[in-house]
Amino acid sequence: MLNELVRGKISKRAYEVDVHAWIFIKRILRKNKRVDAWIECKNLKTSVKRMHVNSLIRKAQDLREGWEEGFEEWYADILMIFSTSGFDIDAIRIANEHDIYLVNVDRKYDFVGNMTREGFNELIVSRY
Repeated sequence: MLNELVRGKISKRAYEVDVHAWIFIKRILRKNKRVDAWIECKNLKTSVKRMHVNSLIRKAQDLREGWEEGFEEWYADILMIFSTSGFDIDAIRIANEHDIYLVNVDRKYDFVGNMTREGFNELIVSRY
């Protein structure tokens, strides 16, 4: 879903999620699990900074608390930031600490930092 508005527990105004994607994982003898991804898209003149990563983390934490309180139907298992201008070293460091996927978009999609395409294919979730 594109440009979805979601509510957290703390914020009075809704957050805009650039892309909300999900997949259902089939599990034997148990209910299927839904994995949700919050994807931020950045088209900046400069590289993505740590403030952008920290902002996504805070919003995702608030959304999760809203989900726990019953305000929202989902929370983000996976956090991702796509950028057309790259990522600075502090943004990469913070994203690595929280298992946030960073993707540099040029003519192809390059995963940056510790979280790789293979990790994404295995649905390794973010820690925040």
